[in-house]
Amino acid sequence: MRSSAVMLCFVSSLLLTSSTLAQAPASQPTEPPQAYGPEPLPQRGPADPKSVCEEYFADWGVIFQGEVAEREFLIRNDGGGLLRILDVESTFSACEVTAPDTVAPGQSGRIRLKIHTGHLSNRGDIAERRNLSVSVRTNDPIVPVRRLYWSGRVRPVLRWQPKHVRLEALAGDLLKASFELEACTPVELISVRPNEHRVKVRKTESLTPDRWRIALEAPRRGEPVPEREQLVARVRIIETGSILKIPIPVSVHRSPRVELVPPHGLRWSRKETEVFRQGELRDDQRRALDRELRVIATDPDVQFEIESIDLQGVPEGLFDIQLTPEVPGRRYRITVSLVRDHDEIRARGNLRIFTNDPAHPVFDVRVFAQFKRLRR
Repeated sequence: MRSSAVMLCFVSSLLLTSSTLAQAPASQPTEPPQAYGPEPLPQRGPADPKSVCEEYFADWGVIFQGEVAEREFLIRNDGGGLLRILDVESTFSACEVTAPDTVAPGQSGRIRLKIHTGHLSNRGDIAERRNLSVSVRTNDPIVPVRRLYWSGRVRPVLRWQPKHVRLEALAGDLLKASFELEACTPVELISVRPNEHRVKVRKTESLTPDRWRIALEAPRRGEPVPEREQLVARVRIIETGSILKIPIPVSVHRSPRVELVPPHGLRWSRKETEVFRQGELRDDQRRALDRELRVIATDPDVQFEIESIDLQGVPEGLFDIQLTPEVPGRRYRITVSLVRDHDEIRARGNLRIFTNDPAHPVFDVRVFAQFKRLRR
């Protein structure tokens, strides 16, 4: 009896719900349904240019180091507007690229690539594959960038030890150095000459039929400025008879007779100067605020003295300076100590070191300290 009553209540509620839905007015959509999916692709207009390359990949084959490889790629304009070549960029610095500025509708332009393989040196004995790509950016609205790929193998001709040829000596001295050349393929060494005249090839000595020792020297100069030089080795390839030029980079460095170590300025950070706000300083905290400079004679024939030291541009009493002769006439230590706090957010000045050396009468060192300003 009880289950029948429950069933009767369920049927009554179901009939009531059906009648309510039938009497409710049908809702009309106020907005069209939103479309989902990818955005439509841009369409090319009849007056727009269209860039097409007849080929995108090329291989220059196998060439010797020092030879020049050249290739032309055609870019065609199949659109109705003028095709403008905005930029052409290569991933390889030794590759020269030339391209026209514009290509008329229905016409083709030539993109010329030229690679100098003489700089691809000292890499081993095998013919390594070199790959490069060229990006051509145009005003094509659909495909604004076309990429061209060019690759091939380069057979090494020469290698040298050490890999970085460097001449180094004191300023005013004669710089001398030597290195060894080794042939990676049968060649005849014709000559080794400097590209400019700052470095001189003093002697070329044949060690074996495929190895040579090259002796170099550079003239005396007073300026301690690093320089770059380039030697050019001319060789004749036995296999082909062709004459090639192989560039060999050389660096020249002249050190000063009296130098400052470290050469950069002195600096105190805000974190280091905060210790002044913590009360009395311990000995280790005071030592952490010391900076040391050394003035050293690198030339064994030079004797000098430090006559005076002047700290300019900083508040008086902010720094303490001590001069200690470690080796009189040869080596001096200068200790600059930050001894107190400062009201300003920073202090900067110039430390001037006066010597009796005519080649280096004055050394200038920048001094910079940061402080945390108290809130008022």
